[in-house]
Amino acid sequence: MRIFVERVIDGDTVVGNYHKKILDVDVSFSVHFRFLGIDAPEKKGETKPLGLASMAYLQERIEGKKVKVKLSGKDKYGRWLATVFYEGVNINDELVEKGYAIYRTY
Repeated sequence: MRIFVERVIDGDTVVGNYHKKILDVDVSFSVHFRFLGIDAPEKKGETKPLGLASMAYLQERIEGKKVKVKLSGKDKYGRWLATVFYEGVNINDELVEKGYAIYRTY
């Protein structure tokens, strides 16, 4: 599925717009996506500088762009869990490789 990244919430969550044509009607809605299998620092407390850096990287990398998402269910907050790809690159893995997140399962 392809989405347009409207806004980066933090280093591992984005709001994406999904658009589909159903019976000649254009349907569009915004959905929260949580990056599957990773955890980025929070934007508050002692991790704030790292959290803001992670968020800034993600904003520069994919905000305002179309990405491909592979969904894997929902988390306890109702966000879709997703592996995100941009220009063929797995962004979940890239965030870890660049030090903006760690691998984590819940």
